[in-house]
Amino acid sequence: MPFIPGYSNGGNLDNNTLSLNATHPGLNNETEYNLHNLFGKMMGKRTYEFLTDSKQYVNSDKRPFILSRSTFPSSGKEVSHWLGDNKREWAYMNYSIAGIMNFNMFGIPHTGADVCGFFGEMRDDDMCSRWIQLATFYPLARAHQNLTWNGGASEPSEPYRLVEPYLTYAKNSIHDRYQYLRHMYTCLFESNQWGGSCFDPLFYYFPTDDNLFDSIESSFMVGGALKVSPVLSPNTTHFQSYFPAGKWVSLKNFSEIIDS
Repeated sequence: MPFIPGYSNGGNLDNNTLSLNATHPGLNNETEYNLHNLFGKMMGKRTYEFLTDSKQYVNSDKRPFILSRSTFPSSGKEVSHWLGDNKREWAYMNYSIAGIMNFNMFGIPHTGADVCGFFGEMRDDDMCSRWIQLATFYPLARAHQNLTWNGGASEPSEPYRLVEPYLTYAKNSIHDRYQYLRHMYTCLFESNQWGGSCFDPLFYYFPTDDNLFDSIESSFMVGGALKVSPVLSPNTTHFQSYFPAGKWVSLKNFSEIIDS
């Protein structure tokens, strides 16, 4: 290789994978160098083809659910996606918004993040409850945690383990998610039939409002109709949310967004 990228865990492009000059006989002897980034895409596609082929799979009339971390633009036709291992930090909760927006742009609308974080020893109930509130509007929402951390056990972070009042916040958010499922399902169905996205930055809908190009991840649109402004910092009881046309609204807590 003419260069060696300096990514964090070291090594070159051959590290922990096939040699880049390996060939794929079934694909006209194309090299691994040209196909490596498509490997996850091809695995998802082949799995989908198997699960929907009546000659190969007895339950081919059922809708398959395939969750993949290795995807490529257009993989959403066959699979869902999660954003990979994240951390139990407020910053990673914020990052998830941009991540889901990006994958909607890539043609993978059914995307989400590990709610409450994957890596980390201690559970932060404030952050976890806020993350569950945010995940109310994820296209794909799931809890997923690392079983060990630096040789020890990560503190469990399932919603039912939270202490009050965070437990009640989590219960209310999960209840709210079920209320919005029809709206999200409709958007995902439309995306499946005609293309599109379900989790977008506000400037998609209000491109002439320059204020929406600041703090893009602080608010987002769900299903083309709901504007969501989650709490993204600790110990927050009041915050401001910008609405297009230059209007700022002060909110006391997350429930006011849902109720109004």
